[in-house]
Amino acid sequence: MKENNTVFYKIIFGLDLAICLVIPFVVWWSNTPTNILNSNSLFKLLEIIGIGGSCIILLVGIPVGIIGIIKAKRMIKLRKTTFVLSIINLAAGSIEILMLFVPFCAVVFGGVSV
Repeated sequence: MKENNTVFYKIIFGLDLAICLVIPFVVWWSNTPTNILNSNSLFKLLEIIGIGGSCIILLVGIPVGIIGIIKAKRMIKLRKTTFVLSIINLAAGSIEILMLFVPFCAVVFGGVSV
């Protein structure tokens, strides 16, 4: 049987893996207080990676997760890992959208002022 690990499937796996590798930095950045982020140049780098990773997860996480789940059925060697990484990307993208949606609903429906 011929292996179907084409370049497209490897790119999908690589995108899934890259987005999953950014998630710990986004969580670390979001849990670090601002005075610590401003105290050191390495924490400034963490802030840049956190903001950029958050934007990447928000914009790319869900589409790459969906494509990964669909294409994982045809992969031979990378099937299970791509499927797991795609589920993680879908969850992270959904959490990012929920983080934007909850304050919006609080302001619009709850009358919370900013």
